Amino acid sequence: MKKIIQGSLLLYAAVVCIFLFVYSSYFGNVLSEDHERWSQFFSMLAGIGALVSPLVAVTTIWFLYHQHTDSLGLQKKTTLKSEALAEFRACSDFIISLIIEPIYAHHIAENVTKRLHDQGISFQCNLSKETGDIGIQLSQDKIITIANLAKFGHWIIFAEAMKNEYNVDLFLNKGILDSDFVARVETLAKQIEYLVFLAGECKDIDVSNNSLKYRLSRVNQMMEILIKNNYLDPKIRVVFTSYF
Repeated sequence: MKKIIQGSLLLYAAVVCIFLFVYSSYFGNVLSEDHERWSQFFSMLAGIGALVSPLVAVTTIWFLYHQHTDSLGLQKKTTLKSEALAEFRACSDFIISLIIEPIYAHHIAENVTKRLHDQGISFQCNLSKETGDIGIQLSQDKIITIANLAKFGHWIIFAEAMKNEYNVDLFLNKGILDSDFVARVETLAKQIEYLVFLAGECKDIDVSNNSLKYRLSRVNQMMEILIKNNYLDPKIRVVFTSYF
């Protein structure tokens, strides 16, 4: 609407300028008192108007057509942005729901103790009746504590720590004990990969990086651990960091 008003004002100003130019050419710079000359002048303007009015009509139609197509293009782009951002947010929310989902300690504790036993490490397990936490005592001053109902994201961090410190790799699927945890890790990896893809789709249609940064930053730690454990291609890090 603003552009239409501006265009109308410019057209009006152009018509006034043409009128003044023709008038000054015919009468000079002073108002004439000769009625016959005024009659001739307006007759001339009527003739010019008859010639110019079709051009003005065509110009107006052209202007309104382009305004309409520009408006449709802007509306379509706005819709695409809204849909892409909504899908990006939905994927992000799903990832966060996976990360904060609680998991019982017993399943992973059983897996950890089996892996330690396979390596010949002696230990003793203690279960807290109040909290359900499991303590794996390796020595008098070394206890591995597995909190009951910890969030899945905490389990991933715990699994990375166990791998680095005790060479117990919970990310490897060696049997039925591993299947649930590994399946969750695989799902998380696929969703993070999809989230980065959606961020690229949003960026291609000019969604601002500020709309993407916060949600991407929330999965950064998980992404790095999954890259280290070969669940994600390291190249994803390059794409991921391009938004920061």
